[in-house]
Parts: sequence; C-alpha cells; structure tokens
Amino acid sequence: MARLRFLGDWASIGWCGVDLFFALSGFLITGILLDSADSANLLHFYARRALRILPLYYLAITLYFVAGAATGRSVPWPDQIWYWAHLSNWQTAYAPLTYPAISHFWSLAIEEQFYFIWPLVVWRVSRRRLVILGVAGILGSLFIRNLPVFQAVGLTYPNVLYRLTPFRIDALLTGAVAALIYRSPECHVWAKRMIGICVLGSAMLAATVVALARSTSPHTPIMTRAGYSVLGLLFSSAVLYAAIHSGSANFAVRVLRLPILRAFGKYSYCLYVIHIAVLTLVSARVSWGGTRGLIVMGIASIGLLFLLAMASWYGFERHFIAMHARFPGYRAQTRSATADQPHVDPTPLPSP
Repeated sequence: MARLRFLGDWASIGWCGVDLFFALSGFLITGILLDSADSANLLHFYARRALRILPLYYLAITLYFVAGAATGRSVPWPDQIWYWAHLSNWQTAYAPLTYPAISHFWSLAIEEQFYFIWPLVVWRVSRRRLVILGVAGILGSLFIRNLPVFQAVGLTYPNVLYRLTPFRIDALLTGAVAALIYRSPECHVWAKRMIGICVLGSAMLAATVVALARSTSPHTPIMTRAGYSVLGLLFSSAVLYAAIHSGSANFAVRVLRLPILRAFGKYSYCLYVIHIAVLTLVSARVSWGGTRGLIVMGIASIGLLFLLAMASWYGFERHFIAMHARFPGYRAQTRSATADQPHVDPTPLPSP
C-alpha cells in the first residue's frame, strides 16, 4: 500500500502536462508565425487556427449547456459568457469546480488570449527584439507571481496564480524563445551542443522544487514562485532537443516516432476536450474499489477516450481542417545554418 501511495503521489504531478503543452504550443505556433512574414499570412493563421480549435470546442460547450438545461442543472448566462468568450480561466481561478466537466478549458482560454496578441507582436517586431520581449515576459511573469500581494491572494484563492494569464505565460514564451533559437543559424549551432545540458539542468531544478515543496501540488509557495517557470524551461528545452535531433537516430527521438504516440498526437485535441467528461462518466459506472477498480477504470477510460477521439476526428474535425486549403499556411523558409540542421514540421499539435 505504501508503494501504491508513493506512485499515486507522483502520478498527481500530471497537472504539469499543461505546462508541456504550453511550451510545445509556443514553440510550434511561433515557428509558424516566423515563417509567415506578411499580413495576408497572418490573417490566414487566425483563420486556420479558428478552424482547428473553435468547432469542436463550441460543440462541446453547447452540448454541455444543453444537457444541463435538459437535466435541470442549467448554467446561467453570466457563467456561460466566460466560456463563449474564452475567458473561463478568469472565472475558474475563483470558482474552479463550479462546472467540473468543462473547468479544464481554462488552459485553452490562456492560449487563445495569448495568441490573440502574440501574432501581432511577431509580425511587427524583429527577431532580435522578439527574443528580448520573450525573455522579458518570462521574467515579468516570474516577478509578479512573487509579489507579496499576489502571494497573499494565492493563499485564499490557490488557482489565481495557477490559472490567470499574466502568471502563466512564461511556459508559452519559453517555447516561443526556443522557436527563435531554432531558427537562428548562429544560435542553432550553439543550442545543438548545449541543449542536452539544458534539459538535464532544468530537470534537476524541477526535481529540487518538488523536493523542497515536499509535495507535487501546483499550489505550494515554491511552485507558484519558481516552479512554473522551471517547468516551462524544462519542457521548452526538451521540445528544442527533440526538434534539433529530429533527423537523427537518437533513441529519444525514435521513441517519439512510435505509432502509438503519433496517434495520440493526432487525436490529442479531442482527448483534451472530452477527457474530464469521460473520466467522470466511467468513474460513476465502475463500482469496484481498490487497485482493481482503478485499473479497470483506467483501461475503460483510455479505451473510450480513444474511440470517441477517433470518431470526432473522422466524423467532425477533419472536415474543418480540410478548409485549411482555402487559407494558405506558412511560407517555408530555407535555413542554412548547418548541413544537418533538421526541418521542423510546423503543423501544431492542438492546444492542451
């Protein structure tokens, strides 16, 4: 039982998957923006992103609100507006579990707010200044989270520091800076030599934060003060490492190419959208307790999630993605830093 509790404690750190997808999203989408150098491509970027994100999202919240009204648990219009306007992170920071099945959309709300502004910055600012702005934004987010007034608010509302946009953009920006490094001929050569050390060093820092906190919670003081930024650095370094070595026979890269992982990547957006609802449904139907019940619930949840995600992809999502052809994407640029510099596939994985 002690061993199971230990594994459960470490499994609870799964919340940091949000930071991984923030970093990955910052890297991939900033790469697309850097390869789309004019205003027409910028408008196409917004159109393509809307076609990828909005149809399934709005279908999901519509079904939730309609189902709530049909079962006598309707969601008041003032609460619905937060979700329709992609501002739910500001509402759930203070009432995180009012509507559990859709409360996780706070992370998508942060991304949509960030990508409403960031493309305009990338379009108008030189790459050198973008690096400066990115680093300044990371340090700024770290700084304001450490202000006594916000730390005090965090004691009353723990999710304020976890879910409000100004406190969480550091992971997105570290991914963006990684994309700038990857596309700089000079920095790319340096990064190829040093990125392994960066991954190892940031992993050690993340482990130190958890050890000092004596908890895997996202709400401990040391995690809110420094941990989010450390995780952003770790995951952005890992993404940059994978991109730099994408053309090699590196073991880690070979693992990432496994068909099962590529399949999860393909269906990841729907998996994100529906996972809370499916887990809630399965847990309500599985009555076995103990380890066996957890195993059965896990297998049933993963199987159902994957089947629903496949159905969503082939029956719904891909029809909107097919409309991308009406909006030409990024303009691929030739980079000549080194002969072995790999090409990043700029097609973004969906938001977390």
